[in-house]
Amino acid sequence: PLFGRAVPNRYRARAFGVAVSGLCAGQGLAMLGAGFLAGFSAPTAVIAASGVAGTLAVAAVAARWPRPATPEAVASATPEATASATPDAVAESQREMETV
Repeated sequence: PLFGRAVPNRYRARAFGVAVSGLCAGQGLAMLGAGFLAGFSAPTAVIAASGVAGTLAVAAVAARWPRPATPEAVASATPEATASATPDAVAESQREMETV
């Protein structure tokens, strides 16, 4: 859903097609690489290393993932935002993002 909201409606299908194609290509390359590495070391070591690499990749993305805005963060961002930083306004904004 987050990816879909970042793309204009008229390009959404194309963007999803490119994203899924990239995902499939990445998975295929990962399998080729794992098979190659398994030729030189124990397959269990390759599987364990893949798990560690995947965990590190998820941790790196999670560290940069945007957090929901709090009323305090919105209020301190700019003086103009103070008027719209009420808890109701922030809650409404979050509800709008969830329904898209």
